[in-house]
Amino acid sequence: MTTTEQAFRGSAADAMLRAALLPCAAVCAGCIALSAWLAGTSGLWGAALGAVLVFAFCTLTLVVLGLTRGIDPAAALLLALALYTVKVVALGVSLVIIGRTSLLEDPAGRTALGLTVIAATLTWTILELVASVKHRQLLYDLGESR
Repeated sequence: MTTTEQAFRGSAADAMLRAALLPCAAVCAGCIALSAWLAGTSGLWGAALGAVLVFAFCTLTLVVLGLTRGIDPAAALLLALALYTVKVVALGVSLVIIGRTSLLEDPAGRTALGLTVIAATLTWTILELVASVKHRQLLYDLGESR
């Protein structure tokens, strides 16, 4: 595959976002429906909050990485690691805030939140990985002389 062919396919972040968005939404919808059926309103709100958290954090990361695809690869790696760190810390802070407020006082709602975050994050991560491997983005370009 040549560099010119690659230019028409878009960035790896775009491919990962396209691959993960709808299947993860389906998993989240299933989690919300199952939680509402098993735990009632508390389960519904817990699962919905978990879905929002996963979509917000994962989508933001891919959007930022997609916007920075033209920068130096070392800087992009540093940015990706920083985004991951911020994402994990922000998720932890969000869960602490949810635990200390009266948003989800029922244990069933908290369980639904946790299980939805786990299921959606695993789905999103696996689909990102598959899309990244299928995208086959070049690591470097040897130029025309070789």
